[in-house]
Amino acid sequence: MAFRKVLPEYDFEFHNASKGSSFILLDGEIEIETSLGEKRTFKAGEVLQMDVTGKGHKKKLAGNRATIDLYNFLKNGLPGF
Repeated sequence: MAFRKVLPEYDFEFHNASKGSSFILLDGEIEIETSLGEKRTFKAGEVLQMDVTGKGHKKKLAGNRATIDLYNFLKNGLPGF
C-alpha cells in the first residue's frame, strides 16, 4: 500500500491498472473516463477496484485542488470487490 498525493495540474493519459489494484480516495475529487467515453466523478471516501481489461482508462482531477489516495497493490484486490 502507498499514500499518494496528486497535484491539480496532473492529467493521467489512457493506461491499464495493475492486476488487483484499487484505491481509496481520501481527499479531493477525480474524474475517470473509460475507453468507451463514459465519465464518472468520484469523491473522498469512495473505494475503486480498478478494471484491468480492455483499453484502459484515464484520470484527471475534478476541481482545483490536490487529491490524496491510498493505493493498494494486493494481488487479488480488496475482499468483496
